[in-house]
Parts: sequence; C-alpha cells; structure tokens
Amino acid sequence: DLVSMLAAEEVAADGHGPPTEVAVLWTKGNGLASGGTIASGMYASTHHPPSGPYDLAPGAEEVSEAQALTLFKQVQLPYMMSSIDIPVIHRSMTMHFPGVEISVSESASPSFFTNLAAFMADPRMLTDPPSANLQPGEGPPEWMLVEGSFTTEARARRSADGRVATIKLDAAGDPGYQACAKFSVEFALGLARMGPATPGYVTASLALGPTKLREILEKADGGV
Repeated sequence: DLVSMLAAEEVAADGHGPPTEVAVLWTKGNGLASGGTIASGMYASTHHPPSGPYDLAPGAEEVSEAQALTLFKQVQLPYMMSSIDIPVIHRSMTMHFPGVEISVSESASPSFFTNLAAFMADPRMLTDPPSANLQPGEGPPEWMLVEGSFTTEARARRSADGRVATIKLDAAGDPGYQACAKFSVEFALGLARMGPATPGYVTASLALGPTKLREILEKADGGV
C-alpha cells in the first residue's frame, strides 16, 4: 500500500492529474510463515468467501488489472498475498483520488522464487530448521527472522501523457514478523504523536500520509 501510494502521489505531484495505472512487483520475499498465520489462513479459507479486489472500495468504478500489468515488461507470476493487498490499495486510491478509475495489479517476478529457494538452501536449514508442523504460537527460528529480507517496486503511470513514477523498497528482516513488527510499532508511535492525517476507516498509508510514513520508516533503526 505504501509504495503504491508514494508512486501514485509522485505522478500527481505535477498538478496534471492522478495516475490511471498502478502496479506492484515483488522481487524478493525471504521469510517463512508462522503457525498462527497458517492457522488463520486455513480458518479464513474455510469460513469466509474470498475477498474481491474492490471489497474495501464500495462504489468505486471497477477497472481491469490488464493495463497496470503492462507497467512491468518482465514475466509476472501470481503473488500469494495479492488477494489481501489489492483491496487495501484500491481503498487508498479511491479515498485519495475519488472518482478516478485506476487499474491496479500486484505480482511476483521469477526472481522472487529464485531468491526464496536460495534462502531456504541455507545450511542452517539442517542444523536449526523450522518446525515441520508449525502450531499457533510457533514461528521461524531466530536466524530466519534476522536473515530474512524483501524487495518490492511500485510503478504508477498517467495514460494521458505517459508520466511514470517508480518507488522501490528494500527491507531487512523476516517480512512477516521482523520487518512488519518494526513497521507496526513505528506506525503506531507516529499516529500517537501526530494524530491521523486522514480521519475515518483508512489505510496505513493514508492515516499518516504516505510521505510522512516513509520518513518515519527511513529513520527507524538506522533505516534498515
């Protein structure tokens, strides 16, 4: 959500209008799910219908992801969290640019899976492996939390004049439990200190404003 909003704002910054396409591409995601995440995912899949891309943006004009996918020319593969992320991105775009039709996509590059395979081939998978049957309350071993990392890139484009903006995020630490924990705490502290930039039922990037949230995260823990 953050990288997509930063790219979208960069396109709109010249005053000639918001983007019409926004795409996110994950190139690295080295980490492992916890037992709690697996259990909650299983429960959701068996007790709730799948969410649609516009479930968090009621009233928005639905647009195909086809145009957004053209922002990246390389091979794009399904990303496992897109069903969760894309509704959030659509809500941010709809609230920030009301009435504008914006095509949104999120996918993974082949390098995402190549990097993950190399990460899982670490010799410590033999000496200190994660549990083969993770239960709620159990997670990856310490070395995986520390050595994990992720990289994602967002691109936004305005079709009227072809203006494109790109934002890239590199982060250290397991994506779900090390990096996410830092992000969540820094976000909460920022919200407590400065209050919401946008009131109501908003996304993380809109609650503080994407630029302010980026500044907070870049300063945290030496920017790592």
